[in-house]
Amino acid sequence: MKKMKSITIAAAIVAVSTIGAIIAVAQISHKGGFGQHFEGLMKHHEQHIDRVSNKLKLTDAQKTQAKQILADSKSRFQLLLERLKETHRTSMDLGANGVFDEQKAQEVAARQAEIVKQLLVEKEKTKAALFAVLTSEQREQAKQMMNDFVENFDH
Repeated sequence: MKKMKSITIAAAIVAVSTIGAIIAVAQISHKGGFGQHFEGLMKHHEQHIDRVSNKLKLTDAQKTQAKQILADSKSRFQLLLERLKETHRTSMDLGANGVFDEQKAQEVAARQAEIVKQLLVEKEKTKAALFAVLTSEQREQAKQMMNDFVENFDH
């Protein structure tokens, strides 16, 4: 695997804030699976790292801190996404025999809801840790970049 580029706070914030979209894409997609969609989206964001870093004028210390926060967070996200993938596989089998089992469907839905809740909590925890590294001016710039991204993503 190629060595990842130096990760910056703002690019990570954008990537982390789109975890809901990642989950949605992963759940509705049957081709390629969860991991490929997650990795594909992360690679897309990594392409913008240098530009974002320059816009926020991050120091080397900030970059190092952000890289560590993201490395710690990545393993937790991957574990949760793997669990979500397992429940998705289970849901694919439900009703495939022509019989609807509401209890099993409710159980799978409850497991998926719990995992999604944990993903959202992890996303917010990571975002807060990243924002804590920024100066107040950088925080405002990052918020604006996130808002711009969401507006562009919605269109």
